[in-house]
Amino acid sequence: MKLKVIQLNFGYRGGSATAYVYGPDPGCAFERRPHLAVHISFTLHRAQPEFDRATQDLVVLPAGTLTPFLFVGFLSDPPMFADRALSWPSPGEYRNKLTHAIAKMVAVAVETDDADG
Repeated sequence: MKLKVIQLNFGYRGGSATAYVYGPDPGCAFERRPHLAVHISFTLHRAQPEFDRATQDLVVLPAGTLTPFLFVGFLSDPPMFADRALSWPSPGEYRNKLTHAIAKMVAVAVETDDADG
């Protein structure tokens, strides 16, 4: 499974991101590679918030910050440019990997934002 973060927006202790879960390589150069778009919204919290494990994740940021909890909500779009018979991974297969990747990027953004004052 190939997972790629396409866009990350961050500001004022929250933001959003878009990632693609890619399907198999296309059969020819004229076809687009099938993908599943995963949209994420996130907020930073000082205290651990309650969350719904079915559609949300919570992770502790890897850097020491004043707001150590990253609260992530997931929304998946239907697969694009793909035959409907194509088998896609379940959300459980990519959510944890994606949450931790976003947490690393947000931790760097928070450190940079805190350093700027």
